[in-house]
Amino acid sequence: ENSAIKFKNKIAVEDINNKLSFYQLKVKAQKISNLIINLFGIKFQNQPIVIFLPKSVDALTSFFGTLYSGNFYVPVDINMPEKRISTILKTLKSKCIITNSLYRKKIKKSGYKGKLILIDKNIGKKNNVKVKKILEKKVDLDPVYAIPTSGTTGDPKIVLISHRSVIDYIEWAKKCYRINYKEIIGNQAPFYFDNSTLDIYLMISTGCKLVIIPEEKFIFPTELINFLNLKKINFAFWVPSVLVSVANFDVLKNIKLKYLKKLLFA
Repeated sequence: ENSAIKFKNKIAVEDINNKLSFYQLKVKAQKISNLIINLFGIKFQNQPIVIFLPKSVDALTSFFGTLYSGNFYVPVDINMPEKRISTILKTLKSKCIITNSLYRKKIKKSGYKGKLILIDKNIGKKNNVKVKKILEKKVDLDPVYAIPTSGTTGDPKIVLISHRSVIDYIEWAKKCYRINYKEIIGNQAPFYFDNSTLDIYLMISTGCKLVIIPEEKFIFPTELINFLNLKKINFAFWVPSVLVSVANFDVLKNIKLKYLKKLLFA
């Protein structure tokens, strides 16, 4: 809310196809929340809403739309086998999935019988009165998101994260890494992986910009470094294997990193 006022017209997030300012992100998220509220009513709270979308501006908007409706989001990998998707959906018992027309068939094949919100269709209007009523009753121990585990020792379990956990983490990270609105974050982590929490919530907390790096760039280290320079990315939080790939190809021998100042890995 504060970032949408302070940095109204500044680009908050961009992917290869789309970008939204902080204000546009807020408005579109509230429109999505209104769809959820209209489907289930204002008393439908703290329920899992599955986000079945590729890593994109649309996925992020769906996260925040879910939160505005008073519920929590569950990102699910679109490349999972149908059987695993079906298992996760049965475990969650989610009454609603946000997806698009392209992935609608895959959801239907999993046997899902709940409501679908297609984000590439007309998502209607926002309703500030309903959203305000919902947010007034939220507390920091309410869930913000859930992530399915790998399921390597059996069926996937669902790990629930509270608003308080994210707030504590981000407040610490802002101080520790000295993050402000001047940062341009280059996102690598998938949104169904908890490393992405840092990227997403630093962006909305500080008013910095989040650039979603196309996944294929990480296959070609030279293209990746060129992309960092093109987008003037100065902050990144990546898995070590990406850094190893850049080192093994000795990419930095011929291309200089013009803007990158802070690099985290885990």
